[in-house]
Amino acid sequence: MEFSVFVANTPVFDKSVWQLWLLGLSVEQATAYMQRKRPNLQSSANALRHYVISQYRTYDLVEPHLHRPKHLMTANLLFPLAQNTRTYLIESFYSFHPAVMRHVLGKKFSSRVRKDLEEVCAKTHVPIAGCRRMFDNFKRVVKVVEDAERDVGAVIAKEFLLPRPLADQYAHIIFINNYRLDTFKRKLAHLKFADFEYVASVFMTQFAHPTTPVLEDLDGTLSQDSRDLKAMFFTQKGVAEDYRALVAATLAPTHPSLVASERAFDQAFKSIVRGALVIGAGLGHRKDLRDVFATLQERIVEPAALAQWSPAELSAVLSCVKNQFVELRPLQPQIRKRYAKSVARLFDGVQLAAVRFYESSQSPIS
Repeated sequence: MEFSVFVANTPVFDKSVWQLWLLGLSVEQATAYMQRKRPNLQSSANALRHYVISQYRTYDLVEPHLHRPKHLMTANLLFPLAQNTRTYLIESFYSFHPAVMRHVLGKKFSSRVRKDLEEVCAKTHVPIAGCRRMFDNFKRVVKVVEDAERDVGAVIAKEFLLPRPLADQYAHIIFINNYRLDTFKRKLAHLKFADFEYVASVFMTQFAHPTTPVLEDLDGTLSQDSRDLKAMFFTQKGVAEDYRALVAATLAPTHPSLVASERAFDQAFKSIVRGALVIGAGLGHRKDLRDVFATLQERIVEPAALAQWSPAELSAVLSCVKNQFVELRPLQPQIRKRYAKSVARLFDGVQLAAVRFYESSQSPIS
């Protein structure tokens, strides 16, 4: 008697179970979760448990290949996977929980931080296995982009086959951690991961040197220009006062409430301009840059709040400061021309960053 035997080994990927595995739930936890979410499921608890075990075994076989996404897309695995399934697995495997990232922002991805993940697990309620997956993924990505020239997000997207928005998020987090930017001061406690990530994107766009790798140094020329401007504004007699009067006069027709109290406007104006220049001056020095988020909050956002300005009004003031620099008569025309581009870059970046922090400061804490 002759007969043929066909064995089908195409796996079925259950996306809902995959997400539980990514989160770090055990088989028992995943089974219990699915029972709660699917009360009308006909399968017995034991059958459901075996189904989860089967899914988890498949994921464990795929995981080593996910460490090298390019390999996964071309590898002949023990079981066939459609290209769209491979793409989905890569993107979801490299996803992360914002709350977990908030607790490791500004820290070096070292073995010491990995040991501290149990504390992160307790604070975020993300299982320890999930926290470790996210941590190990970041270490993997960091190794690849250490020598990246300019567009870190593009390098990550290319090497890990990630969608550009996710790759850019990795780049912004790596930027914060690379410069050890402090995100844990008490006055920053209300800010969320998305706030820091957005401001990091602003800094990388506005304050990078045109030729130096962004993870190596920021723009030293902009840093020195900010130091020069700070000296001009606050040591040369009459410059700061004339600047304030110029900005106030420009804003008066459209924002009369801003300049209703000359004393309040004067105090806020000087603090905000000085704060912006302090941020600019620190760009070329890693030690000074470390407290940039606190400087943004304390020297720009808080004075605006004390003056009872809205985020839109703060934005208007910073925009006016930028635009009116070229009209600042106490400075010679050649001086204004020499520093105009640096003023525009600095205040554009500070405006975007400060308004984001201010808006978050006014949002209810969830």
